[in-house]
Amino acid sequence: MIAEARRRSEGLELPGEFIHGDASHLDFGANTFDGCQSDRLFVHLADPLPALAEMVRVVRPGARIVACETDAGARALDMPDREITRKILDLSADTYPNGWAGRRLAGLFKEAGLHDIAVIPHTRIQTDFALERPGYWRPAVDRAIAAGVITASEGERWWGAMEQAVRENRYFYATTYFVVAGRKA
Repeated sequence: MIAEARRRSEGLELPGEFIHGDASHLDFGANTFDGCQSDRLFVHLADPLPALAEMVRVVRPGARIVACETDAGARALDMPDREITRKILDLSADTYPNGWAGRRLAGLFKEAGLHDIAVIPHTRIQTDFALERPGYWRPAVDRAIAAGVITASEGERWWGAMEQAVRENRYFYATTYFVVAGRKA
C-alpha cells in the first residue's frame, strides 16, 4: 500500500511522506502534529483504544482528531428472505475484528479524553450491482454455508434471489459510515 500511495502521489509535490508503522505504537514524539485522521482503521483492530490513545498522544493540545469508520452491523440489503440475509450480514460483520467500529467511535473518543465530539453519519447507497465490490456476495454466501449458518439449499435459493434482483434492476445495498471528530484538551 505504501508503494501504491507513493505511485499515486508522484509529481503532485505534496508535503508529506508515507511510512509503515504500528497504529498502537506510533514512532513520533508527543504533541508533534496539528491533527490526525484515520479512515477505516479501527474496524481492523480488535482493541482500537491503544491506537486512538496514540493519535491523541501525537497531536498538540487543541488539535482535532477525525476518524471515519464503517459499521458492518449497520448495513441494509434488500433481499426477500430477511432471516437468511441477516445471517449472511451478521457473519460478514463478524469477520472483522471490530465489525461494529462505527457505532463505538463516539464512546471511544470520550474514553480517550477528547472533547467537542461531533458525529456525522454517511450512508453509501449502491444500486448498481456491477459497481459493487467484485465477488463480494457470492463468497459471503459460501462462508455462511461453510460456517453452518445457513444450509446449502438456503444459500442457493438466496443467491438465486440476488441474481433475479440484479436482472430486474432491483439491487439495493447501503452501508453506514460514521465520521467522528474530537478535540484534544
